[in-house]
Amino acid sequence: MKLKALACLFIFSFLVLAGCSQQPASPPAGQPAGTQPPSAQPPSTEPPATTPPAATTASVSIKNFAFSPAELTVAKGTKVVWTNEDSAPHTIASDTFSSGSLSNGGKFEFVFSEAGTFDYICGLHPSMKGKIIVQ
Repeated sequence: MKLKALACLFIFSFLVLAGCSQQPASPPAGQPAGTQPPSAQPPSTEPPATTPPAATTASVSIKNFAFSPAELTVAKGTKVVWTNEDSAPHTIASDTFSSGSLSNGGKFEFVFSEAGTFDYICGLHPSMKGKIIVQ
């Protein structure tokens, strides 16, 4: 029995040592020795990274008791900046946005994030009317 156990131990040791002493397979043709082959990874399903477009800005002047331009068409996401170039104060008032009183050089800005037509007036001078069309 001892002889049989000893023989099994000898064969087991031989197989373990034989397995440890094998040389690695030679690299495929065209691949330098000692380098790993590139791993095969599935293509990414994520869209490529993109830089968001720069915010667009449009301007409306308040001059001679009028909005100029009186009608402005912009894309969604556009920031509109009104600048009072009159000596009299003015406001911008609509159902969606409103400014406080703007003295000479005062500015008001609003970002149009939804499509639609936005009529506005000067709250101090209701005859002054303007329209922003957002596409």
